[in-house]
Amino acid sequence: MLKRQLLLPGEFGRVGLLAFLLFTNTLVLESSEVIATSGFVSQVGVDQILVVWATVMLVAMVTSSLYALVVDRIDRVWLGVALFFGASLVYLALYALFVAGAPSFLTYGLLAIFTEQQWTLLPLLVWTLANDLFSVAAAKRLFPLLSASVIIGGVVGNALAAALGQWLGEATHLLLVLNGVLLLLGAAALAVIRPRLTLPPPSAEAGDHVRDMVKEGFEFVREVPAYRFLALIMILMGFALNTIQYQFLVDLAAHSTGPGQLQTFYGLFKIASVPVLLVIQAFLTPWLLKQPGFKGIFAVMPGSMFLALLLMLFWIAPVGGLMLTGAIIGNYVIRLVLTGIDQPARQAFQGLIPDQRRGRVSTFMEGYLYPAGSILSCLVTGGVVLLMQQGWLAPLVGRSLYLGIATISALVALMLARQLYRSYDQSMLNWRLKRRQHRRSVLDQLEF
Repeated sequence: MLKRQLLLPGEFGRVGLLAFLLFTNTLVLESSEVIATSGFVSQVGVDQILVVWATVMLVAMVTSSLYALVVDRIDRVWLGVALFFGASLVYLALYALFVAGAPSFLTYGLLAIFTEQQWTLLPLLVWTLANDLFSVAAAKRLFPLLSASVIIGGVVGNALAAALGQWLGEATHLLLVLNGVLLLLGAAALAVIRPRLTLPPPSAEAGDHVRDMVKEGFEFVREVPAYRFLALIMILMGFALNTIQYQFLVDLAAHSTGPGQLQTFYGLFKIASVPVLLVIQAFLTPWLLKQPGFKGIFAVMPGSMFLALLLMLFWIAPVGGLMLTGAIIGNYVIRLVLTGIDQPARQAFQGLIPDQRRGRVSTFMEGYLYPAGSILSCLVTGGVVLLMQQGWLAPLVGRSLYLGIATISALVALMLARQLYRSYDQSMLNWRLKRRQHRRSVLDQLEF
């Protein structure tokens, strides 16, 4: 029944491949992220994680740049085979470091750094392939379904991490072996199905240097108003999101005791969002993509972020449990909106970018904008935390300060979303989108 309602003839194989890749990648990512974050916080300390996050984002910018140099120049399926296979080898190498008894700062720090690179590159490649294989209209219909595979993979990955945290304490690096094997299966699936896929030919226009990619991505978002406003929103959302996540871990670490407890709670917390996410993906996201469409959907994330930060900012009763409750609710709301609405909307919106430059522009947006906001958040929050540690700011004052700055950034992003709404129709007439729109217009009319 589901297949008849959602899939047209000839789509099942392509959707199945993409869903498997997204499921596998998300399972690995979620389980590894729980291990890396909870392990680092419990073994090293929550304040030091700001240093790790800033390093993670800087490395992400570098790897995104290297990825952008090749994504439009070579066959994207074989690039996917290389990335999945390489990630598999990295996880096995990280497992060897854990077994060898390397310092916790090194093992958990490297795991966090690599997990973020995987989070940036592999989903970006899979979603780019999805845009290559389906029209924009089909993307509006199928991307929520593909996002459901991301949700299911997240459930399985977080469940594994939470269960192993309860059973094995923090000796859950054994899961890294399974993660390596799963990524190897993803590489094999891509290699086997490649002869059956029809993709746009690699572009000969791709630049030879990182500056070419940055220049092209920057010029595209600067010249197309809707993408320009979205880029600014992404930077501000990266700032606010990083701040919310840090406060959540601070409050969580203060109430977690015993080996593996933080890992188990963190994994269960992420699982708790799944039932609501499934409803959002099944009903709300498709409706938002069709009714307000791209014009209005990008206001959802800033609006939710603003409300979540207000909750965390003013839920400052001296009772620690209440502060933790505020952090849990705020983080929970943002995870729902980010995974259930904002990410699928951005991926579908990037489908409007012409084939020959989509990979590089998407890499610029996903690989530079959120990381830039996150790095800025690490610097601001880290500076406030340093003042708190030196006794120059009371803990409650410092907490209110960096959460207040994040709240202002969310409010500004909401105002920019209004500007995106107003400029959307004009943006669709921009010559940088004209060829893509003309090519898809007939399909759009047929499918809706």
